[in-house]
Amino acid sequence: MKKLVSLALACLLAVALAACGSPAGNTPESAPGSTPASSTPLPESTPESTPDSSAATDLTTDRAGNPITPPAQVNGIVSMAASTTRTLYDLGLADKLVAIDTYSAANLPEDMAAELPQLDMMAPDLELLASLAPDIIFVSPLSSAGGEDIYAPLRASGTCVAEVPSPDSIAGIFEDVQFIAALCGEAAAGTALVAGAQTQLDEIAALVATTQDRPGVYFEVSPAPNCYSTGSGTYLNEMIALAGGTNVFEDQESWIGVTEESIVLAAPDVIFTVADYLEDPVGEILARTGWETIPAVESGAVALISPADSQQPTTHVVDAVWAMLAVIHPELSARQAA
Repeated sequence: MKKLVSLALACLLAVALAACGSPAGNTPESAPGSTPASSTPLPESTPESTPDSSAATDLTTDRAGNPITPPAQVNGIVSMAASTTRTLYDLGLADKLVAIDTYSAANLPEDMAAELPQLDMMAPDLELLASLAPDIIFVSPLSSAGGEDIYAPLRASGTCVAEVPSPDSIAGIFEDVQFIAALCGEAAAGTALVAGAQTQLDEIAALVATTQDRPGVYFEVSPAPNCYSTGSGTYLNEMIALAGGTNVFEDQESWIGVTEESIVLAAPDVIFTVADYLEDPVGEILARTGWETIPAVESGAVALISPADSQQPTTHVVDAVWAMLAVIHPELSARQAA
């Protein structure tokens, strides 16, 4: 069952990434250029565009730019996105949840998730939602991917429906966290959560700044034969750089489909996968025919990274960066542990 759920999440992610504006026909036909991996400089601050946590969060519109009216009190919250649910839990607001989408269950303690109605994020039961009388419903653009605002009746009834699209940067993730917290009346908790994450990023930056080595990294979002990865302009690409690596497909834009041939030609020093629904995702990569000459495969520098930490836009991306650092620069990770 766990494998089926993870597979469903991976498939949903691929749909989500495509829905976020991945250019059509962006699959690379050849490997990236021969720019040395060490040519990408590490940002001197991490990330440079992190929002000022002391600034007041705009609550007149949601993160998609739709006008909203914040409720006077927040006693009931519906979360229709797994990342939002995890953020609410981190903010200490899980006890205010009155319903979640089915993918959010994995981000809550099992007993807590079992007590909540779980709705299909693509086709939620609007009558049930209305009967729960939530003060806020957090939604994802995926729910209206067909072009119709399925929450329009609830908006018209006066319910605060707040859309939170997937951001393209870590700064955007932090802004989303602060928005979610502020809309729920817990701005201080949001500030503290973001500050804690930023402190860890600064610590990672200090470690990475001690080396000029920037190994090439291939991050596999979806495994062969339909390989899917990330180019520049995404928070995952930013995470690779923060962990002291260079994305071998950074010359591509956004989320991309890639061929096995282009991966072999890119010759990454490190490979990450999130295919935790496979019995042995690392072994599957190491055993792929034709991949034997890839430096990462030759050295065994292939690792599974938590899909929840690395692909759900929450402050837990910092946990994924730590995990990536341990593989890209084990010597730095060991120094930090000491």
